[in-house]
Amino acid sequence: MPRFSSIYDRAKHQRQLWTPALLRPSIRVKSNAAETITVSGDVVTSVTGLSNGVPFSVTGSVKLDTSQLNGKPTLRIDNTSANQFLTAAYSYAGNEITLISLHRNAATSGGRTAYGRLFSLYRGSPDYSGTDGGILTYGVGGVNGVRFYRNLATTVTSSPTINDVWGCAVLTRSGTGVTMALDGGSRVSGTTASDNFNFATVRIGNDDGPREDSGLNGYIAENILITRAITQEEENKLFGYLAWEWGRVTSLPARHRFRNRPPLIGE
Repeated sequence: MPRFSSIYDRAKHQRQLWTPALLRPSIRVKSNAAETITVSGDVVTSVTGLSNGVPFSVTGSVKLDTSQLNGKPTLRIDNTSANQFLTAAYSYAGNEITLISLHRNAATSGGRTAYGRLFSLYRGSPDYSGTDGGILTYGVGGVNGVRFYRNLATTVTSSPTINDVWGCAVLTRSGTGVTMALDGGSRVSGTTASDNFNFATVRIGNDDGPREDSGLNGYIAENILITRAITQEEENKLFGYLAWEWGRVTSLPARHRFRNRPPLIGE
């Protein structure tokens, strides 16, 4: 019988581990899924979505970095002086959405990287004065925290706010309601316009040019887009899986359901 270094490895080997694939995500970028990342040296040249094969082109010298999360590869995206981002053609017209991002923004203040783009959803050129799309953004310096911005307004901000540390954010939108939770903590609620989304492009890391405040200077481990609002139970499983997969179990609250073991299929 094989020996396992953790209960996570045992569940994975025995095919009992619950994973985000069971939520049928439309987009899933997972930086340590080697079969989906093409590199030249340490520079990423293309990324393919893990779930349904959505292809992302790469702008700039996005790199694989193993210095951050227990030696596992993460995407290093640095817009400090040059544009770096991933872009995919993906269309969605509907009311509900869930965005998940395990990330770190390394900038300390202002400039091009004040609001690191974790997700940019838009139709045509990036423009968030309307309701077609939106942005999930990680502010730093005097604007700490993860935010969802749409129709020229911040709809919800993470609590607690964070700066220059790893965090896992889950954003859900249904109707006019928006919620966000960070690292398995309590949901924070907000509101947004009732209009449906109607976007055709998904970007990770930046928008389309050297905007003053749009570029991420940090790391992406895993980004997921689901075209429905997930339940609280599904959210708990997501936080549990991502914490165990990436070696961040201690980031979960002490009383979180999956602090002591990973989520399993069928529960």
